[in-house]
Amino acid sequence: MGVMPDETLPALKTLVSAGEPCTAALVKQWSPGRRFVNAYGPTEGTVCASMGVCDPSVLTPPTIGRPMAGTSVYIVDAAGSLVPPGLPGEIWIGGVGVADGYLGRPDLTAEKFDDDPFVANGRLYRSGDEARFTQAGEIDYLGRIDDQIKHRGFRIEPTEIESALLGQPGVGAAAIEVLKTQDGSTELLGYVSGKPSGVDGGLEWWPSVSEFFVYDELMYRLMTHDERRNEAYHEAARRLVEGKTVLDVGTGRDAILARICVEAGAR
Repeated sequence: MGVMPDETLPALKTLVSAGEPCTAALVKQWSPGRRFVNAYGPTEGTVCASMGVCDPSVLTPPTIGRPMAGTSVYIVDAAGSLVPPGLPGEIWIGGVGVADGYLGRPDLTAEKFDDDPFVANGRLYRSGDEARFTQAGEIDYLGRIDDQIKHRGFRIEPTEIESALLGQPGVGAAAIEVLKTQDGSTELLGYVSGKPSGVDGGLEWWPSVSEFFVYDELMYRLMTHDERRNEAYHEAARRLVEGKTVLDVGTGRDAILARICVEAGAR
């Protein structure tokens, strides 16, 4: 919608936005003369799980409304316990629309689907989306709890694209990013670097876990204990260092890279 021409479209009476987070600017642009609905729901829940009518006078991003009839939306913490309004957690979706699983993917099905612990004989889907209930009972969408990204309405797992790039000859590292352009559209970018050359009898140089020098104690702790940020290093270590001898130099007292490599099987 962000890249559509700004037209009046008088015959259009109801407009439903879904697939990507909706902004207050889009609501203000497309609300005049019609009802603007912001909806949410992954395919695994049979498209829509919640929706709500947007108020164009509200300057903050619209909520994703309330659960639809026949659908349950739970917001839970890491232990799977329901969280009170105002606190963030993962969206779990239950109800008649929840799918049985992924065709031919029993491993992924077991990871994302389960019995509904809150409803007898129910089934639920763990969405990986982060949200919170407002005091009014609406759902405020906050983003992802993992690295999955949205591009033009499609869900993308960066690790799958990165793995494909790493399979190309001469590629030693890869990363994926979604870039927002000035006109509001998005571009999917892939970055690659060559495989490190062996030096001094087979030694390999690795980049630092820190992109810049940090002298502030608080900032140092934030960087070294950001597990989501460090997951890229965990993934690289699992793929590359098993059985190798690793020397960690100059990363501070926590020796983050060394500990990650030891967990991945390095000596």
